[in-house]
Amino acid sequence: MAESRLQSSLKIKINPLQTSFQDLKSPRALQFEHAKRSLSFAKLATLMEFMLRWPNKNSLLTYLFVTLQLSVVFVLLYGFCNWFAFQREHTFQLWMNWELAIPFLPWMILVYESLNLLTLLPLFTLSSEQMRALGKSLIVATGIAALVFIILPAPVGFIRTTDVGFWSPAFQTLYALDRTANTFPSLHITYSFLVVRSISATSRQLGHFLWIWFILICASVLMVHQHHVIDVAGGLLLAEFCYRRFYLKSNLDTKPVQNQAKDLEDSSRS
Repeated sequence: MAESRLQSSLKIKINPLQTSFQDLKSPRALQFEHAKRSLSFAKLATLMEFMLRWPNKNSLLTYLFVTLQLSVVFVLLYGFCNWFAFQREHTFQLWMNWELAIPFLPWMILVYESLNLLTLLPLFTLSSEQMRALGKSLIVATGIAALVFIILPAPVGFIRTTDVGFWSPAFQTLYALDRTANTFPSLHITYSFLVVRSISATSRQLGHFLWIWFILICASVLMVHQHHVIDVAGGLLLAEFCYRRFYLKSNLDTKPVQNQAKDLEDSSRS
């Protein structure tokens, strides 16, 4: 009896040691875990390759040509509307008094200006045909907005200030280029929406991130006091109209990238 009790007590003391040694991974187990991680990184790399691809020469030339067209149209029309609205004695108030309580956050200028970065993404995500369709939508939207700017000049109700410390140069540049009357609809919102909508139609994974980015841009136009709520709504309506009327009408293949890859794989097997 005494010997059996001694053996059982020894087992109780030894078993935790055995368990801890079993928890130590063998070299083969470590190799297997490393292989799993490598596979995960490979899947991530493949996913990124589907979402963002390095442009070829044709895509680059198309992007540059579309960008040049849009830039010329924007500078001519927006610049003229800026000058014309400044000559007008009668303007319209489209904002509500409660909107003047929206806080002014100077650092949101970073989000506001991130539109310039957003407009680079079509080069890495859309085909040449899709970029041409997007460019057409953006140009038409600019023309429609310019017409509204002329008919309905609506200055912002906020008092502009450049005394914002570190952010002063950014606001000084913004105010020098953009006067207060070209507000409804917001082309900042229209351009952002069209870019995000077009890319999201071809890449759902990237689209989730881009919609968050777009929401932040919507907040930024209010919090840097460049636009009012109705300007954001007008920009959204204009963008959706141009997307449906000009982008989708081009009969583009807007299936998710994963489905396109699957189709390619199936066709290669058959």
